[in-house]
Amino acid sequence: MGPEAVSYSTWGAGTDLAHMPAAWWRGQSKPVRSRQDIWANFKIRPGMFAGRVSFGAVVGFLNGYDAASEGALLDGFQEWLAAKLGYGWNLVYWALAEKLIFPDGRPEEPWSPENDQQAVTELIGLFDEFFDHLAGDPTDRPGAG
Repeated sequence: MGPEAVSYSTWGAGTDLAHMPAAWWRGQSKPVRSRQDIWANFKIRPGMFAGRVSFGAVVGFLNGYDAASEGALLDGFQEWLAAKLGYGWNLVYWALAEKLIFPDGRPEEPWSPENDQQAVTELIGLFDEFFDHLAGDPTDRPGAG
């Protein structure tokens, strides 16, 4: 290994980026995927994004994606779910979703694989319904005047 490898091992003020190896720039011009594309792929293969497909793992992925998108994914979702239920304005979205998914009460822990699959499928359906709602009349949103 030559001295050029060491010169690129630390980054900081004054780092000269003009002499970086060409391989480091590969893939830098790829187009950014839209949120709609990511959502379309997530719906088809949630395990590719969340690992084990469970309600908790999917909620964790969605929370992380929301944080990474600076709140763009979940903006208004909790309020929409609360309006759909007619209560629960103080609850987190996944608790509201569980109330819609399991109207007779939350299953006992640990959930069966069937309950987890139902919860994931119906949560994705709730998001689709919410996104369809957002695509409709903008004055028909929680807090819209």
